[in-house]
Amino acid sequence: MSALRTRTRVVFASVVAVLVALPPAGRLFAAPREAGWDEVDRILGRPGTDAPGAVRRYGFPRSDLQVRIGDVAVEPPLALGSWAAFRPLEGEAGGAALVMGDLALLGPEVNPVARELEARGLEVLAIHNHLLEESPRVVYLHFHGHAGAAALATALDAALRKTATPRTPPAGSPPALTPGEEKLLHRFEDALGRKGTMAGRVLQFGVPRAEAIREGGVEIPPSMGMRMRSTSRRRGSVLPRPATSSSSPTRSTR
Repeated sequence: MSALRTRTRVVFASVVAVLVALPPAGRLFAAPREAGWDEVDRILGRPGTDAPGAVRRYGFPRSDLQVRIGDVAVEPPLALGSWAAFRPLEGEAGGAALVMGDLALLGPEVNPVARELEARGLEVLAIHNHLLEESPRVVYLHFHGHAGAAALATALDAALRKTATPRTPPAGSPPALTPGEEKLLHRFEDALGRKGTMAGRVLQFGVPRAEAIREGGVEIPPSMGMRMRSTSRRRGSVLPRPATSSSSPTRSTR
């Protein structure tokens, strides 16, 4: 980190991917069908994004929350982004798919969301924190499901309705980075030896595992969460130690 010592504070948030149990070996993933996600887009009220590995991803930023760590405002792309990733399954009737994702929740939202997901056949894999000393406290719930894509989307939509998550994507764009901010973020990329992607004023890195992640003989692509993720943005006048949280829970057997 010596190359990054500067009179600029950078706020970090990171999380390690969750491992889940998947369908039995031999069940293959299908290529996405033409316009096959239209119904899921409609149910979730926003278009998804096609990702590598025949994955369709949806983001639900918690722009309704005003979260701070000390005097630092936590922006949704930094650590308040709920998401879900869908992948179709070949050889099953009814447009079967897998879904997994992570929901950013306030404390009072956790139990209603968990009950709704489980009542509709999805599994709660983990409930934990990604941040330290934030106010209000934010809890992160990881989930997994296997059913028809529309049924999974309906279950997720019902769970999101137990929260104050905005029902429409955010409008407008954040202020552009200054040349100094761009230079600082390029220094992070140089130090890590990889390119990040900008989400507003936040620089995001996704680092997939070197080896393939498999469950039940099926490879799960990084775009479904099988990667380490780190985010950072400029703030203030010093560089603090990163505040991070990571967890790799496995599905429980009950």
